[in-house]
Amino acid sequence: MRFSLVLFGMLLCAGPLLPQQPGKLADSLEQALFFTEDIDEQIQLNSELAKSYLRVDPEKSLKFSNRALELASLVRLDKEAAISYYYRGLALSKLYRNPEAVETFLSSKELFEELEEESWLVDVCFDLGYVYKNSLDFDKALSGLLKGLAIAQEMGNVKKTASFLNEIGGVYYDQNDYANAFEYYKRSMVLWEDLGNRKGMAIQYNNIGEIYRHKGDLERALSYYRKAVSFNKEVQNYIYLCVNYDNIGNVFLLMEQYDSAAIYLRKSLEIAQSNDDPHLESMVNVSLGFLLLENKEDELAISHFQKAYEFSERNQLNDHAKDAAYGLSLAYADKKDYQKALNYYKKYKLFSDLIFDASNSGKVTEVELKLKFENEQKLKEILQQRTRFLYLLFALGLFGLIVILVMLYGRLKINIRHSKSKAVNLYLENKHLEEDIDFKNRELTTNVMYLLKKNELINYISDKLLKAKVRFKSQNQPIIREILLDLQSNINVEIWSEFEKRFRAVHKGFYDKLNMDFPKLTDADKKLCALLRLNLSTKEIAAISHQNPNSVEVARTRLRKKLDLSNKDVGLVSFLSNL
Repeated sequence: MRFSLVLFGMLLCAGPLLPQQPGKLADSLEQALFFTEDIDEQIQLNSELAKSYLRVDPEKSLKFSNRALELASLVRLDKEAAISYYYRGLALSKLYRNPEAVETFLSSKELFEELEEESWLVDVCFDLGYVYKNSLDFDKALSGLLKGLAIAQEMGNVKKTASFLNEIGGVYYDQNDYANAFEYYKRSMVLWEDLGNRKGMAIQYNNIGEIYRHKGDLERALSYYRKAVSFNKEVQNYIYLCVNYDNIGNVFLLMEQYDSAAIYLRKSLEIAQSNDDPHLESMVNVSLGFLLLENKEDELAISHFQKAYEFSERNQLNDHAKDAAYGLSLAYADKKDYQKALNYYKKYKLFSDLIFDASNSGKVTEVELKLKFENEQKLKEILQQRTRFLYLLFALGLFGLIVILVMLYGRLKINIRHSKSKAVNLYLENKHLEEDIDFKNRELTTNVMYLLKKNELINYISDKLLKAKVRFKSQNQPIIREILLDLQSNINVEIWSEFEKRFRAVHKGFYDKLNMDFPKLTDADKKLCALLRLNLSTKEIAAISHQNPNSVEVARTRLRKKLDLSNKDVGLVSFLSNL
Protein backbone atom coordinates (compact mmCIF):
# COMPACT_ATOMS: atom_id res chain seq x y z
CA MET A 1 0.00 0.00 0.00
CA ARG A 2 2.89 2.31 0.59
CA PHE A 3 3.74 2.16 -3.11
CA SER A 4 0.62 4.15 -3.95
CA LEU A 5 2.28 7.27 -2.54
CA VAL A 6 5.55 6.66 -4.34
CA LEU A 7 3.71 7.03 -7.65
CA PHE A 8 1.81 10.25 -6.88
CA GLY A 9 4.22 12.85 -8.20
CA MET A 10 5.09 10.79 -11.26
CA LEU A 11 1.45 10.19 -12.16
CA LEU A 12 0.43 13.83 -11.94
CA CYS A 13 2.82 14.85 -14.69
CA ALA A 14 3.44 11.64 -16.62
CA GLY A 15 0.71 11.85 -19.29
CA PRO A 16 -0.70 8.59 -20.81
CA LEU A 17 0.13 5.60 -18.67
CA LEU A 18 -0.16 2.61 -21.01
CA PRO A 19 3.04 1.34 -22.66
CA GLN A 20 3.92 3.56 -25.59
CA GLN A 21 6.41 3.72 -28.41
CA PRO A 22 8.10 6.96 -29.39
CA GLY A 23 6.70 6.44 -32.89
CA LYS A 24 7.04 8.70 -35.89
CA LEU A 25 8.04 11.76 -33.86
CA ALA A 26 11.21 10.12 -32.55
CA ASP A 27 12.00 8.68 -35.99
CA SER A 28 11.69 12.09 -37.63
CA LEU A 29 13.80 13.71 -34.90
CA GLU A 30 16.59 11.13 -35.30
CA GLN A 31 16.48 11.57 -39.06
CA ALA A 32 16.77 15.36 -38.69
CA LEU A 33 19.66 14.90 -36.24
CA PHE A 34 21.50 12.67 -38.70
CA PHE A 35 21.42 15.32 -41.47
CA THR A 36 21.95 18.56 -39.53
CA GLU A 37 25.39 20.08 -39.02
CA ASP A 38 24.19 23.11 -37.02
CA ILE A 39 25.31 22.65 -33.41
CA ASP A 40 22.34 24.60 -31.99
CA GLU A 41 19.93 22.32 -33.85
CA GLN A 42 21.87 19.26 -32.67
CA ILE A 43 21.48 20.36 -29.04
CA GLN A 44 17.76 21.01 -29.44
CA LEU A 45 17.12 17.72 -31.28
CA ASN A 46 19.05 15.67 -28.71
CA SER A 47 17.02 17.30 -25.91
CA GLU A 48 13.75 16.58 -27.73
CA LEU A 49 14.79 12.95 -28.24
CA ALA A 50 15.70 12.65 -24.55
CA LYS A 51 12.20 13.90 -23.72
CA SER A 52 10.55 11.61 -26.28
CA TYR A 53 12.23 8.43 -24.99
CA LEU A 54 11.91 9.29 -21.30
CA ARG A 55 8.92 7.08 -20.44
CA VAL A 56 9.50 4.22 -22.88
CA ASP A 57 13.30 3.83 -22.90
CA PRO A 58 15.13 5.71 -20.10
CA GLU A 59 18.51 4.35 -21.27
CA LYS A 60 18.07 5.99 -24.68
CA SER A 61 16.80 9.15 -23.01
CA LEU A 62 19.97 9.27 -20.90
CA LYS A 63 22.13 8.80 -23.99
CA PHE A 64 20.53 11.72 -25.88
CA SER A 65 20.53 14.02 -22.82
CA ASN A 66 24.26 13.33 -22.32
CA ARG A 67 24.93 14.27 -25.95
CA ALA A 68 22.92 17.48 -25.61
CA LEU A 69 24.79 18.35 -22.40
CA GLU A 70 28.21 17.78 -23.98
CA LEU A 71 27.38 20.04 -26.94
CA ALA A 72 25.78 22.77 -24.80
CA SER A 73 28.78 22.80 -22.44
CA LEU A 74 31.15 22.95 -25.41
CA VAL A 75 29.59 26.14 -26.83
CA ARG A 76 28.71 27.58 -23.38
CA LEU A 77 24.93 27.76 -23.83
CA ASP A 78 23.74 27.89 -20.20
CA LYS A 79 19.99 27.52 -20.79
CA GLU A 80 20.42 24.56 -23.13
CA ALA A 81 22.85 22.99 -20.63
CA ALA A 82 20.31 23.48 -17.82
CA ILE A 83 17.59 21.82 -19.93
CA SER A 84 19.92 18.92 -20.75
CA TYR A 85 20.76 18.48 -17.06
CA TYR A 86 17.02 18.40 -16.31
CA TYR A 87 16.23 15.66 -18.84
CA ARG A 88 19.31 13.73 -17.71
CA GLY A 89 18.05 13.89 -14.10
CA LEU A 90 14.64 12.58 -15.17
CA ALA A 91 16.22 9.67 -17.05
CA LEU A 92 18.43 8.77 -14.07
CA SER A 93 15.45 8.83 -11.71
CA LYS A 94 13.54 6.51 -14.07
CA LEU A 95 16.53 4.15 -13.87
CA TYR A 96 16.44 4.33 -10.03
CA ARG A 97 19.89 5.95 -9.90
CA ASN A 98 18.76 8.48 -7.33
CA PRO A 99 22.14 9.83 -6.07
CA GLU A 100 23.18 10.69 -9.64
CA ALA A 101 19.73 12.13 -10.35
CA VAL A 102 19.99 14.45 -7.31
CA GLU A 103 23.42 15.72 -8.37
CA THR A 104 22.17 16.35 -11.92
CA PHE A 105 18.98 18.14 -10.82
CA LEU A 106 21.03 20.39 -8.52
CA SER A 107 23.23 21.43 -11.47
CA SER A 108 20.10 22.20 -13.51
CA LYS A 109 18.56 24.13 -10.60
CA GLU A 110 21.67 26.27 -10.13
CA LEU A 111 21.74 27.29 -13.82
CA PHE A 112 18.00 28.06 -13.99
CA GLU A 113 18.28 30.20 -10.82
CA GLU A 114 21.11 32.20 -12.40
CA LEU A 115 19.05 32.62 -15.58
CA GLU A 116 15.86 33.42 -13.57
CA GLU A 117 13.93 30.85 -15.64
CA GLU A 118 11.06 30.26 -13.23
CA SER A 119 8.96 28.19 -15.64
CA TRP A 120 11.76 25.59 -15.76
CA LEU A 121 12.87 26.07 -12.16
CA VAL A 122 9.45 25.07 -10.82
CA ASP A 123 9.66 21.71 -12.67
CA VAL A 124 13.19 21.06 -11.38
CA CYS A 125 12.07 21.78 -7.79
CA PHE A 126 9.20 19.30 -8.16
CA ASP A 127 11.26 16.46 -9.61
CA LEU A 128 14.18 17.06 -7.23
CA GLY A 129 11.76 16.96 -4.27
CA TYR A 130 10.24 13.76 -5.68
CA VAL A 131 13.67 12.06 -5.84
CA TYR A 132 14.60 13.26 -2.33
CA LYS A 133 11.28 11.88 -1.05
CA ASN A 134 11.85 8.48 -2.65
CA SER A 135 15.37 8.48 -1.12
CA LEU A 136 13.72 9.15 2.32
CA ASP A 137 15.59 12.47 2.66
CA PHE A 138 12.44 14.23 3.87
CA ASP A 139 14.14 17.42 5.08
CA LYS A 140 15.54 18.26 1.65
CA ALA A 141 12.40 17.01 -0.10
CA LEU A 142 10.18 19.36 1.88
CA SER A 143 12.55 22.31 1.47
CA GLY A 144 12.63 21.93 -2.31
CA LEU A 145 8.90 21.32 -2.64
CA LEU A 146 7.99 24.36 -0.52
CA LYS A 147 10.23 26.52 -2.69
CA GLY A 148 8.62 25.14 -5.85
CA LEU A 149 5.16 25.70 -4.35
CA ALA A 150 5.94 29.37 -3.74
CA ILE A 151 7.13 29.79 -7.35
CA ALA A 152 4.04 28.02 -8.75
CA GLN A 153 1.74 30.26 -6.67
CA GLU A 154 3.56 33.41 -7.83
CA MET A 155 3.20 32.24 -11.43
CA GLY A 156 -0.53 31.63 -10.88
CA ASN A 157 -0.16 28.06 -12.18
CA VAL A 158 -3.01 26.26 -10.42
CA LYS A 159 -2.21 22.79 -11.80
CA LYS A 160 1.40 22.87 -10.61
CA THR A 161 0.27 24.32 -7.27
CA ALA A 162 -2.10 21.36 -6.81
CA SER A 163 0.70 18.94 -7.73
CA PHE A 164 3.07 20.49 -5.19
CA LEU A 165 0.42 20.38 -2.44
CA ASN A 166 -0.14 16.69 -3.16
CA GLU A 167 3.57 15.87 -3.11
CA ILE A 168 4.10 17.78 0.17
CA GLY A 169 1.24 15.76 1.62
CA GLY A 170 3.08 12.64 0.48
CA VAL A 171 6.22 13.72 2.39
CA TYR A 172 4.17 14.07 5.58
CA TYR A 173 2.46 10.72 4.88
CA ASP A 174 5.80 8.92 4.55
CA GLN A 175 6.74 10.32 7.98
CA ASN A 176 3.45 8.98 9.44
CA ASP A 177 2.21 12.55 10.03
CA TYR A 178 -1.29 11.79 8.76
CA ALA A 179 -2.90 14.98 10.13
CA ASN A 180 -0.69 17.30 8.04
CA ALA A 181 -0.84 14.93 5.06
CA PHE A 182 -4.65 15.07 5.19
CA GLU A 183 -4.63 18.90 5.20
CA TYR A 184 -2.40 19.14 2.13
CA TYR A 185 -4.41 16.47 0.29
CA LYS A 186 -7.63 18.41 0.92
CA ARG A 187 -6.06 21.65 -0.36
CA SER A 188 -4.86 19.82 -3.47
CA MET A 189 -8.33 18.29 -3.98
CA VAL A 190 -9.99 21.73 -3.93
CA LEU A 191 -7.72 22.93 -6.76
CA TRP A 192 -8.23 19.79 -8.86
CA GLU A 193 -12.00 20.18 -8.47
CA ASP A 194 -11.78 23.85 -9.53
CA LEU A 195 -9.84 22.76 -12.62
CA GLY A 196 -12.24 19.87 -13.30
CA ASN A 197 -9.17 17.62 -13.54
CA ARG A 198 -10.50 14.11 -12.90
CA LYS A 199 -7.05 12.55 -13.00
CA GLY A 200 -5.87 14.75 -10.14
CA MET A 201 -9.13 14.18 -8.26
CA ALA A 202 -8.70 10.41 -8.57
CA ILE A 203 -5.26 10.61 -7.00
CA GLN A 204 -6.58 12.64 -4.06
CA TYR A 205 -9.47 10.22 -3.51
CA ASN A 206 -6.91 7.43 -3.18
CA ASN A 207 -4.72 9.54 -0.85
CA ILE A 208 -7.63 10.43 1.41
CA GLY A 209 -8.65 6.76 1.44
CA GLU A 210 -5.15 5.95 2.70
CA ILE A 211 -5.58 8.41 5.59
CA TYR A 212 -8.90 6.83 6.63
CA ARG A 213 -7.32 3.37 6.41
CA HIS A 214 -4.65 4.43 8.88
CA LYS A 215 -7.38 5.84 11.16
CA GLY A 216 -9.04 2.41 11.14
CA ASP A 217 -12.13 3.63 9.26
CA LEU A 218 -11.99 0.89 6.63
CA GLU A 219 -15.48 1.41 5.20
CA ARG A 220 -14.81 5.07 4.49
CA ALA A 221 -11.41 4.16 3.03
CA LEU A 222 -13.13 1.74 0.64
CA SER A 223 -15.60 4.46 -0.36
CA TYR A 224 -12.77 6.80 -1.42
CA TYR A 225 -10.80 4.04 -3.17
CA ARG A 226 -13.87 3.19 -5.24
CA LYS A 227 -14.30 6.82 -6.27
CA ALA A 228 -10.67 6.75 -7.40
CA VAL A 229 -11.34 3.56 -9.40
CA SER A 230 -14.33 5.16 -11.15
CA PHE A 231 -12.36 8.26 -12.17
CA ASN A 232 -9.25 6.30 -13.23
CA LYS A 233 -11.34 4.05 -15.46
CA GLU A 234 -12.88 7.14 -17.01
CA VAL A 235 -9.51 8.75 -17.83
CA GLN A 236 -7.90 5.34 -18.64
CA ASN A 237 -5.24 5.82 -15.95
CA TYR A 238 -4.35 2.12 -15.79
CA ILE A 239 -1.21 2.20 -13.65
CA TYR A 240 -2.98 4.12 -10.95
CA LEU A 241 -5.99 1.82 -11.31
CA CYS A 242 -3.59 -1.01 -10.48
CA VAL A 243 -2.65 0.80 -7.25
CA ASN A 244 -6.33 1.38 -6.37
CA TYR A 245 -7.13 -2.32 -6.78
CA ASP A 246 -4.15 -3.28 -4.63
CA ASN A 247 -5.29 -0.90 -1.88
CA ILE A 248 -8.85 -2.25 -1.98
CA GLY A 249 -7.55 -5.83 -1.86
CA ASN A 250 -5.42 -5.05 1.19
CA VAL A 251 -8.37 -3.42 2.98
CA PHE A 252 -10.45 -6.55 2.39
CA LEU A 253 -7.49 -8.55 3.71
CA LEU A 254 -7.61 -6.46 6.91
CA MET A 255 -11.36 -7.10 7.11
CA GLU A 256 -10.68 -10.84 6.69
CA GLN A 257 -12.84 -10.95 3.55
CA TYR A 258 -10.35 -13.06 1.65
CA ASP A 259 -12.46 -13.87 -1.43
CA SER A 260 -13.04 -10.19 -2.14
CA ALA A 261 -9.37 -9.47 -1.50
CA ALA A 262 -8.36 -12.12 -4.04
CA ILE A 263 -10.62 -10.64 -6.75
CA TYR A 264 -9.10 -7.16 -6.52
CA LEU A 265 -5.51 -8.32 -6.11
CA ARG A 266 -5.83 -10.49 -9.23
CA LYS A 267 -7.10 -7.47 -11.17
CA SER A 268 -4.16 -5.45 -9.88
CA LEU A 269 -1.67 -8.16 -10.88
CA GLU A 270 -3.11 -8.35 -14.41
CA ILE A 271 -2.56 -4.61 -14.96
CA ALA A 272 0.93 -4.75 -13.40
CA GLN A 273 2.00 -7.57 -15.71
CA SER A 274 0.60 -5.85 -18.81
CA ASN A 275 2.66 -2.73 -18.01
CA ASP A 276 5.87 -4.68 -17.18
CA ASP A 277 6.51 -2.38 -14.21
CA PRO A 278 8.80 -3.84 -11.46
CA HIS A 279 7.38 -1.47 -8.82
CA LEU A 280 3.82 -2.61 -9.49
CA GLU A 281 4.61 -6.30 -9.87
CA SER A 282 6.61 -6.47 -6.64
CA MET A 283 3.88 -4.52 -4.79
CA VAL A 284 1.03 -6.81 -5.92
CA ASN A 285 2.99 -10.03 -5.49
CA VAL A 286 3.74 -9.13 -1.87
CA SER A 287 0.03 -8.45 -1.25
CA LEU A 288 -0.98 -11.74 -2.90
CA GLY A 289 1.66 -13.59 -0.88
CA PHE A 290 0.20 -12.43 2.42
CA LEU A 291 -3.32 -13.28 1.24
CA LEU A 292 -2.25 -16.81 0.31
CA LEU A 293 -0.41 -17.11 3.61
CA GLU A 294 -3.65 -16.33 5.45
CA ASN A 295 -5.38 -19.03 3.36
CA LYS A 296 -2.64 -21.56 4.31
CA GLU A 297 -1.57 -21.92 0.64
CA ASP A 298 2.13 -21.83 1.48
CA GLU A 299 3.52 -23.01 -1.88
CA LEU A 300 1.63 -20.36 -3.86
CA ALA A 301 2.53 -17.74 -1.27
CA ILE A 302 6.23 -18.61 -1.63
CA SER A 303 5.93 -18.32 -5.43
CA HIS A 304 4.53 -14.76 -5.23
CA PHE A 305 6.91 -13.66 -2.47
CA GLN A 306 9.85 -15.04 -4.49
CA LYS A 307 8.80 -13.08 -7.59
CA ALA A 308 8.43 -9.91 -5.52
CA TYR A 309 11.82 -10.47 -3.89
CA GLU A 310 13.58 -10.98 -7.23
CA PHE A 311 11.92 -7.91 -8.81
CA SER A 312 12.74 -5.77 -5.79
CA GLU A 313 16.35 -6.90 -5.39
CA ARG A 314 17.02 -6.46 -9.11
CA ASN A 315 15.57 -2.91 -9.11
CA GLN A 316 16.85 -1.85 -5.66
CA LEU A 317 13.35 -1.58 -4.17
CA ASN A 318 14.40 -2.13 -0.57
CA ASP A 319 10.96 -1.63 0.96
CA HIS A 320 9.32 -4.31 -1.19
CA ALA A 321 12.34 -6.60 -0.77
CA LYS A 322 11.98 -6.31 3.01
CA ASP A 323 8.28 -7.26 2.93
CA ALA A 324 8.90 -10.13 0.52
CA ALA A 325 11.77 -11.52 2.65
CA TYR A 326 9.58 -11.36 5.76
CA GLY A 327 6.77 -13.20 3.95
CA LEU A 328 9.19 -15.89 2.77
CA SER A 329 10.50 -16.39 6.33
CA LEU A 330 6.92 -16.91 7.58
CA ALA A 331 6.00 -19.26 4.72
CA TYR A 332 9.09 -21.45 5.14
CA ALA A 333 8.54 -21.54 8.90
CA ASP A 334 5.01 -22.86 8.25
CA LYS A 335 6.54 -25.53 6.02
CA LYS A 336 9.03 -26.35 8.84
CA ASP A 337 11.98 -25.46 6.58
CA TYR A 338 13.65 -23.56 9.38
CA GLN A 339 16.99 -23.05 7.67
CA LYS A 340 15.41 -21.12 4.78
CA ALA A 341 13.12 -19.33 7.23
CA LEU A 342 16.16 -18.17 9.19
CA ASN A 343 18.03 -17.13 6.02
CA TYR A 344 15.14 -14.99 4.78
CA TYR A 345 14.60 -13.54 8.23
CA LYS A 346 18.24 -12.37 8.21
CA LYS A 347 17.62 -10.75 4.80
CA TYR A 348 14.48 -9.11 6.19
CA LYS A 349 16.52 -7.66 9.07
CA LEU A 350 19.20 -6.43 6.66
CA PHE A 351 16.68 -4.54 4.50
CA SER A 352 14.91 -3.23 7.64
CA ASP A 353 18.18 -1.78 8.91
CA LEU A 354 18.95 -0.21 5.53
CA ILE A 355 15.53 1.46 5.40
CA PHE A 356 15.75 2.57 9.04
CA ASP A 357 19.18 4.18 8.51
CA ALA A 358 18.04 5.96 5.32
CA SER A 359 14.89 7.22 7.01
CA ASN A 360 16.72 8.63 10.02
CA SER A 361 19.33 10.40 7.89
CA GLY A 362 16.75 12.76 6.37
CA LYS A 363 14.06 13.01 9.09
CA VAL A 364 12.71 16.47 10.04
CA THR A 365 10.31 17.37 12.80
CA GLU A 366 6.96 19.04 12.36
CA VAL A 367 7.90 21.68 14.96
CA GLU A 368 10.91 22.84 12.94
CA LEU A 369 8.84 23.27 9.78
CA LYS A 370 6.05 25.12 11.55
CA LEU A 371 8.49 27.47 13.27
CA LYS A 372 10.19 28.24 9.96
CA PHE A 373 6.87 29.03 8.28
CA GLU A 374 5.62 31.09 11.24
CA ASN A 375 8.86 33.10 11.37
CA GLU A 376 8.50 33.96 7.68
CA GLN A 377 4.91 35.05 8.24
CA LYS A 378 5.87 37.13 11.27
CA LEU A 379 8.65 38.81 9.30
CA LYS A 380 6.17 39.80 6.58
CA GLU A 381 3.75 41.14 9.19
CA ILE A 382 6.50 43.14 10.91
CA LEU A 383 7.57 44.69 7.59
CA GLN A 384 3.98 45.62 6.76
CA GLN A 385 3.43 47.12 10.22
CA ARG A 386 6.65 49.12 9.94
CA THR A 387 5.57 50.54 6.58
CA ARG A 388 2.19 51.60 7.94
CA PHE A 389 3.84 53.07 11.03
CA LEU A 390 6.21 55.22 8.89
CA TYR A 391 3.29 56.58 6.86
CA LEU A 392 1.49 57.38 10.07
CA LEU A 393 4.49 59.25 11.47
CA PHE A 394 4.86 61.24 8.26
CA ALA A 395 1.18 62.23 8.24
CA LEU A 396 1.27 63.31 11.86
CA GLY A 397 4.69 64.98 11.71
CA LEU A 398 3.26 68.48 12.40
CA PHE A 399 1.60 67.36 15.58
CA GLY A 400 4.64 67.15 17.82
CA LEU A 401 2.89 66.28 21.02
CA ILE A 402 0.84 63.56 19.35
CA VAL A 403 4.00 62.20 17.69
CA ILE A 404 5.72 61.96 21.08
CA LEU A 405 2.73 60.18 22.58
CA VAL A 406 2.62 57.77 19.65
CA MET A 407 6.35 57.07 20.01
CA LEU A 408 5.96 56.44 23.74
CA TYR A 409 3.02 54.15 23.04
CA GLY A 410 5.00 52.39 20.34
CA ARG A 411 7.93 51.93 22.72
CA LEU A 412 5.61 50.46 25.33
CA LYS A 413 4.22 47.99 22.79
CA ILE A 414 7.72 47.00 21.74
CA ASN A 415 8.70 46.36 25.35
CA ILE A 416 5.58 44.26 25.87
CA ARG A 417 6.31 42.38 22.67
CA HIS A 418 9.91 41.74 23.77
CA SER A 419 8.68 40.48 27.13
CA LYS A 420 6.20 38.16 25.45
CA SER A 421 8.87 37.04 23.00
CA LYS A 422 11.23 36.18 25.85
CA ALA A 423 8.47 34.26 27.61
CA VAL A 424 7.62 32.36 24.43
CA ASN A 425 11.30 31.55 23.79
CA LEU A 426 11.68 30.30 27.37
CA TYR A 427 8.57 28.13 26.97
CA LEU A 428 9.85 26.69 23.66
CA GLU A 429 13.25 25.93 25.21
CA ASN A 430 11.63 24.10 28.14
CA LYS A 431 9.32 22.23 25.79
CA HIS A 432 12.24 21.23 23.58
CA LEU A 433 14.12 19.95 26.65
CA GLU A 434 11.10 17.88 27.74
CA GLU A 435 10.72 16.45 24.23
CA ASP A 436 14.41 15.56 24.13
CA ILE A 437 14.16 13.69 27.45
CA ASP A 438 11.01 11.91 26.28
CA PHE A 439 12.70 10.94 23.02
CA LYS A 440 15.65 9.40 24.86
CA ASN A 441 13.35 7.41 27.12
CA ARG A 442 11.38 6.20 24.10
CA GLU A 443 14.58 5.21 22.34
CA LEU A 444 15.70 3.12 25.33
CA THR A 445 12.24 1.55 25.63
CA THR A 446 12.14 0.67 21.93
CA ASN A 447 15.55 -0.98 22.19
CA VAL A 448 14.39 -3.13 25.13
CA MET A 449 11.26 -4.17 23.21
CA TYR A 450 13.32 -5.07 20.16
CA LEU A 451 15.50 -7.37 22.28
CA LEU A 452 12.37 -8.95 23.78
CA LYS A 453 10.89 -9.80 20.37
CA LYS A 454 14.26 -11.12 19.31
CA ASN A 455 14.21 -13.51 22.31
CA GLU A 456 10.67 -14.61 21.49
CA LEU A 457 11.60 -15.41 17.91
CA ILE A 458 14.73 -17.33 18.94
CA ASN A 459 12.76 -19.35 21.49
CA TYR A 460 10.05 -20.07 18.91
CA ILE A 461 12.55 -21.33 16.34
CA SER A 462 14.47 -23.27 19.02
CA ASP A 463 11.28 -25.03 20.16
CA LYS A 464 10.36 -25.93 16.60
CA LEU A 465 13.86 -27.31 15.96
CA LEU A 466 13.84 -29.35 19.19
CA LYS A 467 10.48 -30.89 18.28
CA ALA A 468 11.65 -31.65 14.76
CA LYS A 469 15.12 -32.83 15.80
CA VAL A 470 14.20 -36.48 16.12
CA ARG A 471 13.04 -36.55 12.50
CA PHE A 472 16.38 -35.37 11.10
CA LYS A 473 18.98 -37.83 9.86
CA SER A 474 21.77 -38.71 12.27
CA GLN A 475 24.40 -36.98 10.15
CA ASN A 476 22.38 -33.75 10.48
CA GLN A 477 22.09 -33.94 14.29
CA PRO A 478 25.40 -32.06 14.99
CA ILE A 479 24.28 -29.25 12.66
CA ILE A 480 20.93 -28.96 14.49
CA ARG A 481 22.68 -28.87 17.87
CA GLU A 482 25.06 -26.17 16.62
CA ILE A 483 22.13 -24.06 15.34
CA LEU A 484 20.32 -24.46 18.71
CA LEU A 485 23.44 -23.40 20.64
CA ASP A 486 23.91 -20.38 18.38
CA LEU A 487 20.26 -19.37 18.86
CA GLN A 488 20.36 -19.78 22.66
CA SER A 489 23.61 -17.78 22.91
CA ASN A 490 21.80 -14.79 21.43
CA ILE A 491 19.02 -14.77 24.04
CA ASN A 492 18.89 -11.81 26.39
CA VAL A 493 17.20 -12.38 29.77
CA GLU A 494 14.85 -10.19 31.76
CA ILE A 495 14.22 -7.89 28.80
CA TRP A 496 10.45 -7.41 29.06
CA SER A 497 10.65 -6.81 32.85
CA GLU A 498 13.21 -4.09 32.13
CA PHE A 499 10.87 -2.58 29.55
CA GLU A 500 7.94 -2.69 32.01
CA LYS A 501 10.05 -0.93 34.61
CA ARG A 502 11.18 1.78 32.17
CA PHE A 503 7.70 2.21 30.74
CA ARG A 504 6.05 2.53 34.17
CA ALA A 505 8.65 5.12 35.17
CA VAL A 506 7.96 7.24 32.07
CA HIS A 507 4.18 6.72 31.87
CA LYS A 508 3.08 6.44 35.49
CA GLY A 509 -0.40 5.08 36.09
CA PHE A 510 -0.96 4.01 32.47
CA TYR A 511 -1.33 0.28 33.17
CA ASP A 512 -3.41 0.92 36.30
CA LYS A 513 -5.85 3.07 34.35
CA LEU A 514 -5.94 0.55 31.48
CA ASN A 515 -6.66 -2.38 33.83
CA MET A 516 -9.33 -0.40 35.66
CA ASP A 517 -11.22 0.76 32.55
CA PHE A 518 -10.72 -2.33 30.36
CA PRO A 519 -10.14 -5.39 32.56
CA LYS A 520 -10.75 -7.86 29.71
CA LEU A 521 -7.69 -6.85 27.71
CA THR A 522 -5.18 -9.64 27.08
CA ASP A 523 -1.43 -9.28 27.70
CA ALA A 524 -0.91 -8.93 23.93
CA ASP A 525 -3.51 -6.13 23.86
CA LYS A 526 -1.71 -4.34 26.70
CA LYS A 527 1.63 -4.64 24.92
CA LEU A 528 0.09 -3.13 21.77
CA CYS A 529 -1.44 -0.34 23.91
CA ALA A 530 2.00 0.42 25.36
CA LEU A 531 3.60 0.59 21.90
CA LEU A 532 0.82 2.87 20.61
CA ARG A 533 1.15 5.02 23.76
CA LEU A 534 4.74 5.62 22.66
CA ASN A 535 3.28 6.95 19.36
CA LEU A 536 5.03 4.30 17.28
CA SER A 537 3.85 3.88 13.69
CA THR A 538 2.45 0.68 12.23
CA LYS A 539 5.74 0.02 10.43
CA GLU A 540 7.78 0.54 13.61
CA ILE A 541 5.49 -1.79 15.59
CA ALA A 542 5.74 -4.37 12.79
CA ALA A 543 9.55 -4.14 12.80
CA ILE A 544 9.73 -4.47 16.61
CA SER A 545 7.21 -7.30 16.92
CA HIS A 546 8.41 -9.16 13.79
CA GLN A 547 4.97 -9.06 12.19
CA ASN A 548 3.90 -7.81 8.80
CA PRO A 549 2.15 -4.41 8.75
CA ASN A 550 -1.16 -6.02 7.74
CA SER A 551 -1.18 -8.12 10.92
CA VAL A 552 -0.53 -5.04 13.02
CA GLU A 553 -3.40 -3.24 11.26
CA VAL A 554 -5.71 -6.17 12.07
CA ALA A 555 -4.60 -6.08 15.72
CA ARG A 556 -5.23 -2.31 15.84
CA THR A 557 -8.72 -2.76 14.39
CA ARG A 558 -9.57 -5.42 16.98
CA LEU A 559 -8.15 -3.27 19.78
CA ARG A 560 -10.41 -0.37 18.70
CA LYS A 561 -13.41 -2.69 19.13
CA LYS A 562 -12.26 -3.76 22.61
CA LEU A 563 -11.78 -0.12 23.61
CA ASP A 564 -15.28 0.71 22.25
CA LEU A 565 -13.89 3.10 19.62
CA SER A 566 -15.28 1.46 16.46
CA ASN A 567 -18.00 4.04 15.82
CA LYS A 568 -16.23 7.02 17.30
CA ASP A 569 -14.17 9.63 15.45
CA VAL A 570 -11.29 9.29 17.89
CA GLY A 571 -7.78 8.21 16.97
CA LEU A 572 -6.41 5.18 18.81
CA VAL A 573 -3.11 6.91 19.67
CA SER A 574 -4.91 10.04 20.88
CA PHE A 575 -7.22 7.96 23.09
CA LEU A 576 -4.34 6.06 24.70
CA SER A 577 -2.29 9.25 25.13
CA ASN A 578 -5.08 10.75 27.24
CA LEU A 579 -5.34 7.77 29.63
